[in-house]
Amino acid sequence: MLWGGELPDVAATVLSSVAKIVNQSKPDCVVVQGDTTTTWAAAMAAVLVEVPVVHVEAGLRTETKYDPFPEEIHRRVVSLLADLHLAPTETAKLNLTALGIPDSDIVITGNPVVDAMLDIRDRITKQPSSEFQQFQKWFDLAIGQAPLVLVTAHRRHRADGSSFQALEGICKAISTLAKDFADHKFVFPVHMNPDISQPVYSSLSGISNVLLINPLPYTAFVWLLSKAKLVLTDSGGIQEEAPSFGVPVVVMRESTERTEGLDAGTLVLAGTSPDSIVNIATKKLTSIAPTLVAPNPFGDGRAAVRIVDAIVKRFGTDLV
Repeated sequence: MLWGGELPDVAATVLSSVAKIVNQSKPDCVVVQGDTTTTWAAAMAAVLVEVPVVHVEAGLRTETKYDPFPEEIHRRVVSLLADLHLAPTETAKLNLTALGIPDSDIVITGNPVVDAMLDIRDRITKQPSSEFQQFQKWFDLAIGQAPLVLVTAHRRHRADGSSFQALEGICKAISTLAKDFADHKFVFPVHMNPDISQPVYSSLSGISNVLLINPLPYTAFVWLLSKAKLVLTDSGGIQEEAPSFGVPVVVMRESTERTEGLDAGTLVLAGTSPDSIVNIATKKLTSIAPTLVAPNPFGDGRAAVRIVDAIVKRFGTDLV
């Protein structure tokens, strides 16, 4: 992946490449997931060669065009292109029906990210790999018994500078929290995009209880998430994963497409103001409330089964 202003190039490459593959293979449908540039371009490619599109994780919305960017734009467009919409929640379904999409084209499945996370959790418990065991040794040395705050931030840089300002605010908040909670360890797997890594390292290097590490394999990340006392993030996926471990999430964005988490109390929206992030995180870290016991509003681990059933029902049993 190239970093910087590459979105049009990625879109053009995916659109052309996927169109050729789909045109040659003549599939019954093309399945796309989420809201990335690849998702949008692959869906458009399928439509241009007249192949039906199935959208997994359909119906998420912030209703703010550029927040998050470019994901909100992508998922709006894919909703117009898709023939079968596999929505993770009832709220997502309502967002789709508001567009005039008929109920017959929407199936609520849950989100397969929850399936993946639960599968990883079970596998590392039963048969951990040697790579994962090495990570556990690092954790024992670097974290030990200290309370853990997991931090992620990867919002794409925008031309108006708003994303950079948000990242500056996030870094300032983490610096303050690290000083206020000196007995806690703040672990931050830093995105490789230099628009993110450079300001993060510039702001947070040298703070003894802030551990800036390389991006982790998913197995290690899930295990780290399970050990966290709190998550600070601008990510979407972690908002869906953390509730399965009872870990509260502070969302460092101005809006979230995962409003079910707000309703269930599994996450809190803090914005990107340093003061707001610090105040909300401090309340969470000093709370004596018990670990979250609410069920995960984003899935139960059986989304994949429902997705397969919906596709087979729509396009025929010869698919399996």
